Amino acid sequence: MTDQGMLQKRDQIVSGKSVLLTYTVLNDLGGDGDGLLAQFDILPQHLMAESFRIKAIVLIDMLNKCVAMTERQDFGLLAGQRLPATTSSGISWLASSTALKGLQRACQSAQNTDSGLFLSLVESTDTHILRILNIETTWSVLLEDLFVSRICMLTQETLPKTTWPRFVKLRREKPADPSPWHKFLGGVIYWGADETQIAWPSSLLRKQRLLSNETTAKFNESLTDKHEPSADSSLAEHVEANIKQQLNEGALSPALISRNLGLSTRSMQRQLQKSGTNFKEIVRRLRKAEAKKSIANGVEPIQAVASRLGYNDVSAFSRAFKNWFGVSPTRYRASINQHEDGAPQSQRTSSDVRR
Repeated sequence: MTDQGMLQKRDQIVSGKSVLLTYTVLNDLGGDGDGLLAQFDILPQHLMAESFRIKAIVLIDMLNKCVAMTERQDFGLLAGQRLPATTSSGISWLASSTALKGLQRACQSAQNTDSGLFLSLVESTDTHILRILNIETTWSVLLEDLFVSRICMLTQETLPKTTWPRFVKLRREKPADPSPWHKFLGGVIYWGADETQIAWPSSLLRKQRLLSNETTAKFNESLTDKHEPSADSSLAEHVEANIKQQLNEGALSPALISRNLGLSTRSMQRQLQKSGTNFKEIVRRLRKAEAKKSIANGVEPIQAVASRLGYNDVSAFSRAFKNWFGVSPTRYRASINQHEDGAPQSQRTSSDVRR
């Protein structure tokens, strides 16, 4: 039976992030990701919107085309292994205090965002089993590969690196070469199963993670239902938001930001150019705004501001600042302080009083 025949309900909807994974991996394998999107009237910037959804039948068609173009029967597996652009649900999962809580949040997130996917986590003796279902109990082998691979990859991020699922059950028949499936899903795979399942030892899922942050997890979990950006949100907005997060870390590069967004550097640069901007311009604008705010604040030494914003020395930062505002950062700060010192007492800030 073909993939399209197996999916009986034509209006089932899945998260558009699966398209982003598909697009990125196709580009990585030398394919034409932009050309693929054009066939389905999808713009690259749509992939960055958290609210973007797509009919499951369309995603299946895209995956089938990718398999034909790349001649990779394991394309779905590869797409599932690629981290998508940062999403509230993904951050919530990866920040969870235990792998079990991460999986529980994934189940809730799937219920909120996908009408074509239903996750159920059950405990049996010393094993937790994740059941992957959909409304009509129908499936597609390519969607199965993508979803199972992605779930295994993200869960692996919350478990010791040597941990594999206790077993994986797939509805697909055993492929001629099963080695890619064993590489990504583990050594114990049951083929032609009645239901898709992934199992892990309960004791490991309950183990507290040192690198976790439940505050972050809960906050992003709360955003899953509320954050609905426009489908027309541009890539530039997402690049800018990601740069803002990294701005105070010093060195910034297109490779770093594109990797965070799940895109190739070339693709990101090309899409930014279509939007009438580029990476350097966005960084320049954000550094200019941050420099002005930090210098005017008057708390942080100028050398520290320069270093934080990625300048190798104060003189380079001073030249940039003077080009932006017509005065050096030292004179700008002095003028701010002079203005504040001359202001009425009621207009002075608490930092003025402390000085």
